[in-house]
Amino acid sequence: MSSALLNSKERERLLKWLEERFGIDENRFEEYALLTYGEQINAAPLEAGELSDSLAALETGLPLVKVSRAGMYKPSTRGMQVFGVYATKNTVEVGSSGMKDLVEGRAFPWPGEKGFVIVTVDGFPAGVALCREGRLISQLPKMMTSSMELSGREKLGE
Repeated sequence: MSSALLNSKERERLLKWLEERFGIDENRFEEYALLTYGEQINAAPLEAGELSDSLAALETGLPLVKVSRAGMYKPSTRGMQVFGVYATKNTVEVGSSGMKDLVEGRAFPWPGEKGFVIVTVDGFPAGVALCREGRLISQLPKMMTSSMELSGREKLGE
């Protein structure tokens, strides 16, 4: 399996969703190719997207979203750490203690709108959580949380 350029209809659908859900202006992606790799959509600089075909690269770019069988999008932590700085809505400032809870897999009460949110610490996108049934539930990848640090001083989980 290799990466393939996302067709224009699906690109438009994804960019519209990112704008509606997070307020990320679609113009932020003008200089990026959006490529599919299985059920994942990656963002890569246009030059890399063009090269991916000629090099037959297995996977090119930064994971942006995963597409479910029902066609719904799940934002990736890595993608939102990069593009989440442009989000104008559905961001949640959790602070150090809230981030520690999420990293350690603990959900906590959150009265926000149902759906995916970008969690921030001190205003910087740190990852993705799911707001459901009045709770904020971590969507951080396990391989990432085992070594995550806050403020470069305190290793989480110790």
